[in-house]
Amino acid sequence: IYDQVPPTLGTATASIPFLNKASTFASFSVSVPLSGGLAGINSSTLAGAMSVVLASNSQPSASATLAAFSNGVATYTITPLAGSFPTGPEGTYQFRLSGVADLAGNVLATTTATTLVADFTSPTAVISFAATSPTNLAPLAATIAFSEPVVGFDLSKLTPTNATASQLSVIDSKTYSFVLNPTGSGPRNVSVTVAIAAG
Repeated sequence: IYDQVPPTLGTATASIPFLNKASTFASFSVSVPLSGGLAGINSSTLAGAMSVVLASNSQPSASATLAAFSNGVATYTITPLAGSFPTGPEGTYQFRLSGVADLAGNVLATTTATTLVADFTSPTAVISFAATSPTNLAPLAATIAFSEPVVGFDLSKLTPTNATASQLSVIDSKTYSFVLNPTGSGPRNVSVTVAIAAG
């Protein structure tokens, strides 16, 4: 067999979509399809071939260990550098392959197989009302602005006091509007708190 073609990389996938404060598991996996052409992949070059670094500065962000190579797919186990993932660095993690070769000696150029966003900082929220206090207006139009885009936010995350919340609408990925309807009778304090959705 005469083969001068370097190995090629397919679409790599991670077993999780992102890392956040709830990512307290011990590890996750990244699967990388590889083709060595006629010569085939030299599996001995796969161990130690993956590094996990921050896209912003190429500093190590996690550890990668080869778990298996089967049917042309290399599977790496990703573990935190120390402690747990939420104690590690934030940013975009790049899963880089370097030194992967086929049995003819052709080497795959260093390449980023896939990426994953790590965000361990909870968003903050500010609630504002269309009316100033005190007011005799009802219902009260309100807006909640998060410090970053959130997912999973709905009316169940709001805890009104002396009121009910309704008509939640999405303005954009960070901003929502809703209506607060005072309940009871007589003068009273009306307020609402929010449980932060995941960033």
